[in-house]
Amino acid sequence: MKKVFIVLASSDKVVHQEVSLVLALNFLIRNKVEKLRLMIGEPVLKACTTDEDFLENIRVIHELGAELYTCESGIKRNNAFELVEETGIEIVKIADLIMEMLEEGWEQLSF
Repeated sequence: MKKVFIVLASSDKVVHQEVSLVLALNFLIRNKVEKLRLMIGEPVLKACTTDEDFLENIRVIHELGAELYTCESGIKRNNAFELVEETGIEIVKIADLIMEMLEEGWEQLSF
C-alpha cells in the first residue's frame, strides 16, 4: 500500500468538498492507503474557521486516520489557534515536511 499526502491549497471549497476530501475519505474507507496526510493550506484553514460543515468534513477524515498538518503563519493570519487545538492539526514547517515525504517516496496529490 502507498503512503499519500494531499496538499489542500485551493480557496475553492467546491474543489475540496467534491474532489479532494471525497478522495481522502474514499482512500480511508476503502483501506487503499497505508498512511494519509492532509497538508492544510491557508485558504483551507480559513474555510475551516468560517464554515462548520466544511470543518466537519475535515474532522471526519481525521477521525478515520488521516494526519492533519498546517503552518504557523496561516494560523496566525487566520487567528486559528483554537481550531488547531480542537482538531488536532499539527503545526509544522510544511515545506520541510513535504521534502521529507517526497524523499521517503510518498505519493502526492494537490488540490
